[in-house]
Amino acid sequence: MPSVSAPRTTSPGPSAIRVPRRTRRAPEPAIRSRSARCAPGTVTVDDEGVTTFHHDPSGHVRLVVDADLDQVAEEIVARIERAGTTATPS
Repeated sequence: MPSVSAPRTTSPGPSAIRVPRRTRRAPEPAIRSRSARCAPGTVTVDDEGVTTFHHDPSGHVRLVVDADLDQVAEEIVARIERAGTTATPS
């Protein structure tokens, strides 16, 4: 795969941004394990932009391989409703 170099900018990179440790936390999974089964892996992108999932037990990407669609839909609606009741007005 050919290497790509990004143009240099004057804006600070991600290493220049400091976030207090207490605010860092892993994002909540979009689908909980009781609703779906996921496989770990990695994703590659070829020269035409086509993405491919590769099963890898140490991978950081999770692909849903089996799901109870009705249960997943109910969970999504419930989480949206909860978010609407806990949002702070601006």
